[in-house]
Amino acid sequence: MIITDYRVKTVLRTYAKQLHKAKLARVDLQRESVPSTERVTISEEAKRRLVIDRLSQKALESTQTRNDEGVRESEEAVSSGKEEEVKETQNQEEVTEG
Repeated sequence: MIITDYRVKTVLRTYAKQLHKAKLARVDLQRESVPSTERVTISEEAKRRLVIDRLSQKALESTQTRNDEGVRESEEAVSSGKEEEVKETQNQEEVTEG
């Protein structure tokens, strides 16, 4: 029976991968077994800032989504020949904003 160089290299490569995976698994187990003694405390002001940042980000995203939807609707209306509806919608939006 003849064993080619290719087969030997393949077996060695597979074995090396298995060793690497086993080593990573051992490291993960060691990390999990060591209890964490570090504690992070966040001041009330920092918590407040985080909440405000998150809320403002959500508000900006929802505004952007609404603007994109409005642009899409306007483009569809114009392409389908409903320019009058677009103008009426824009007028209604200006009245509600103002």
